[in-house]
Amino acid sequence: MTAGELTLEAACAWDMVCCQYFMHKAVPNDEQVKKVAWGMQDVCIKTELRSNWLPADWTAIVRKRILNSTQGWCPFFEWAIECQFQNFLLCNTTSHLSNVLLKHQLEANMLDNLTLDCCHDKINDEKDLAKWIDTVKQLNDKRLIALACQQEAMDTAIRAEKAA
Repeated sequence: MTAGELTLEAACAWDMVCCQYFMHKAVPNDEQVKKVAWGMQDVCIKTELRSNWLPADWTAIVRKRILNSTQGWCPFFEWAIECQFQNFLLCNTTSHLSNVLLKHQLEANMLDNLTLDCCHDKINDEKDLAKWIDTVKQLNDKRLIALACQQEAMDTAIRAEKAA
């Protein structure tokens, strides 16, 4: 971990990388702290981690970030993954959203046209979050391809008109 802004996301990513390294290299538990401490190259990070850098209300901040999130112009799958990651940070806290609540959050804040397509195709009947996200991703990908084709057709028509 090098210099830069120390965020919850950065710390979580660092934790996952360390765990993967320990698993693949079969590092014994009593050696792990030494290896992690060596990898933290920024003095500020070491100092901040030692002084419990997370604000007291960090779970509320992350939960609010999830609840305020909307798909906007982001592809559905990217947005859903980001919401899941933010929710992952809340594991083992009272602010963690269940899969049912997270699905409702995604349903309520996806693009309106995508919501209508999901209702029309009865996609929202799927109870499994991962399967539902994958199905919505496929539907959204089809919509993005159709939009790109429409845009290309419009661009071609405009170019043809200008050339005439």
